[in-house]
Amino acid sequence: MESRIALSLRAKFIIPIIGIILLLGAVTTIFVHSTLTSTLTRELQERGTVISKNLAANSIDAILTDNVVELRRLIFDAKEAEKDIAYVYILDSKKDIIVHTFEDGFPKALLELHSSGDIRLLETEEGFIRSIATPVLDGKAGFVYVGISESSIREKIADITKTLFILTFIAIGAGILLAYFTVNLITKPIYVLTKGAEEIGKGNFDTRINISTEDEVAILADAFNKMIIELKKSMVRLIQSEKLASIGMLAAGVAHEINNPLTNILLSAESLLRKRTDENTLKQKLEEIISEVEHARIITRNLSEFSRQVEPEIKEMDIKEILERILGIIRIKNIRVERDIQSVILEGDPSQLQQVFLNIIINAVQAMPKGGRLSVSAGEANGFVEVSISDTGVGIPEESLGKIFDPFFTTKKVGEGTGLGLSICLGIVEKHEGEIKVNSKVGEGSTFTVRLPVDRYGKHSDS
Repeated sequence: MESRIALSLRAKFIIPIIGIILLLGAVTTIFVHSTLTSTLTRELQERGTVISKNLAANSIDAILTDNVVELRRLIFDAKEAEKDIAYVYILDSKKDIIVHTFEDGFPKALLELHSSGDIRLLETEEGFIRSIATPVLDGKAGFVYVGISESSIREKIADITKTLFILTFIAIGAGILLAYFTVNLITKPIYVLTKGAEEIGKGNFDTRINISTEDEVAILADAFNKMIIELKKSMVRLIQSEKLASIGMLAAGVAHEINNPLTNILLSAESLLRKRTDENTLKQKLEEIISEVEHARIITRNLSEFSRQVEPEIKEMDIKEILERILGIIRIKNIRVERDIQSVILEGDPSQLQQVFLNIIINAVQAMPKGGRLSVSAGEANGFVEVSISDTGVGIPEESLGKIFDPFFTTKKVGEGTGLGLSICLGIVEKHEGEIKVNSKVGEGSTFTVRLPVDRYGKHSDS
């Protein structure tokens, strides 16, 4: 499978905004640069043409009278008046130099660059110059050449382009801030919804999602809260149905357990009726009757306790009491029960945890149809109570171990199980911030280990 780079919702908002700002900034800069260059160049060229024509008109008399002094005054006055003028020179009708403004002598190469009446762009050491030629009396008197430097307009264009770049980066920064705050307004409620979903995934159906906005996300949160309430009701009903299913599976064993003390009571009572007995014998028989009645009462009380539907309640409980109550009604023929259960007080929902252990024990019993050994142990280690339930049954195939906690997955025959038992057990244990581990080998049996925090809510922390 190809690796995929996941982008956060924040990044998905900010990156396109930066891209759009950069694109608009680049397009704007290019457009402004092009337009500004064209406009300023045209304006500079028109200005140079006007200056050249004015000089041509004003120099007619001086050229015709060979008044070089006047011509020099005209071209130097023009150069001083217009800072963008790089040079001015005048040729006679034979293309001989009359006057010029060059301090280091006239560069002869200029004579070969362009003919009269045209405009040429020259590249010099000082930069680009637009050389504009204007004929005097249609060239009969001579020609006026004005060189207009583009340095000033190129500096203007560079300054404006730099300003545009700065404005673009400012816009990017503002866009990022705006996107960040906008995305936070959107993603914060989504984050709250995500955390709520995670809590539900852990089995915490008391979670409620509070969204302060009055938009579609708030409507979604309200629907989510209603869903949580319905899920909680459904989970309670589902646990109760699994509990009743477990009780049904135990019915045969319970009937046998109740039948035995009732038979003993009957035999003892008949013996008292048929025989005359002394006081000691009578006392012994009555004690047997009381003992067997108490035995039957305990069994029926435990069975009633398991079948009763109660509201979820977190309170202190003794793990030994829960396990002993379950084992008190488990009497399956050919199965030997071994126990090593320590008394450990922990916090949790007794009814739900009873369902967990009852389900695992029933599965263990069903895995030993020909009899075997059921081992139950419990003790505290490193702040956790560890309950281990082992059987010597058929075991679980390796390919099924990773699926046994999936809803509706079962290795039993059709009609013998819904496949929800262990899935519900896992949800209950995870809700108690615990875990379930399974070790199994086909033909040798399975071991389920449940780890639960002893002091889940910190009530027993040392002050």
